[in-house]
Amino acid sequence: MISSLSDHLGRFNMLHIQSSTLAGGISMGTVANVILYPHHAVLVGALAGLLSVVGHVLITPRFLEKRLSLYDTCGVHNLHGLPGLLAGVFSVFFVLYYKPSEYGQSIHQIYPYFEGGELHHGDRDQYTQAFYQFTGIVITLVMAVVGGLISGWVMNFSHHYYLHAEFSLFGKLENGIVNEEFQTGTRTIENGGNKVLEEKTRQLVVRARVNPAEALRSESYCSTMSTIAVARLAEERKSWRKDHPHGFVAKVCKNPDGTLDLFRWKCGIPGFKDTDWEGGLFTLIITFTVEYPSAPPHCRFEPAIFHPNIFDSGTVCLSLLKQEKHWKPSISIRQILLGIQELLHNPNVKDPANKKANNLFKSNKTKYSEEIKSQAKKYSEEIVMKELLGIE
Repeated sequence: MISSLSDHLGRFNMLHIQSSTLAGGISMGTVANVILYPHHAVLVGALAGLLSVVGHVLITPRFLEKRLSLYDTCGVHNLHGLPGLLAGVFSVFFVLYYKPSEYGQSIHQIYPYFEGGELHHGDRDQYTQAFYQFTGIVITLVMAVVGGLISGWVMNFSHHYYLHAEFSLFGKLENGIVNEEFQTGTRTIENGGNKVLEEKTRQLVVRARVNPAEALRSESYCSTMSTIAVARLAEERKSWRKDHPHGFVAKVCKNPDGTLDLFRWKCGIPGFKDTDWEGGLFTLIITFTVEYPSAPPHCRFEPAIFHPNIFDSGTVCLSLLKQEKHWKPSISIRQILLGIQELLHNPNVKDPANKKANNLFKSNKTKYSEEIKSQAKKYSEEIVMKELLGIE
């Protein structure tokens, strides 16, 4: 029901159904040995499934990602984390709710330290046992947070260091003309949106991808870069297909022969609910180079949209995508799309790419709002899904 209500077309999301089903089973299995009645088990499973969908729709996108910048790329939080935590809370509740006499002879098999048992002379009553159950939850949460912080730091540090060490070494040995020309073309596109240079740059990317030795004058250089880029993009695709923000679309483009082109993605970014952008789905083309993830991708709306930070060519002007500013190799496609969605609703007037849109936003909010609403209607989800992304 929540899945259907969260979609403005009233559709069910199969990811929500799958996650909630598994979450219910996880929660029931976790506390199965302490539940005495079937209807209690059904209640735990139903609440876990409900919590899983709420996590997908509200908790993850609106709190963890937007406010804390925590990105659950594999969906573990809503599939295992929240249901497991709920099961832990119920384990405390059932210790207090059931009378010890209801367990019969099995109470000491379930709670070996309970009064009357052989371990530690059976010195625990139900309140003491509940305290230990609660303490177990707290310890688990502390271990999870500390472990997550350590893992995140190690992954960011080692990944960043390794990539830049590799690219710096090969860059000094093989500073090819094509690579220099590509970088110049990219900067020109971002500053002015020249379509001729944009096409030229795209061809250079294809040359570096199809014929690395000729394009960059070094087989080892391009091989190293391309291998890292392909592996990372394949992992990004796998992660996205497993779990992604509700309403977003990201598809790998195909080559003329039908094979996947991991270096080009066609994406759909939905407008925020309860804003002028609501109802719209805006097509974004993401082009990666063989230097990804050391270098950021090029993001362009197709067709271009009216926005203070979008060039007339459709190129996105976002600090997150500027290598010399905030780009990090650890930034995922998920983070890029969420960052651009946030930019649509909250333009950066200090770094405009479209002066007309920027001036209208600052001088006449009412007219700007009408323009955005008209744009959202023009690129509605139904139209974009069918005509641009090829999804029925």
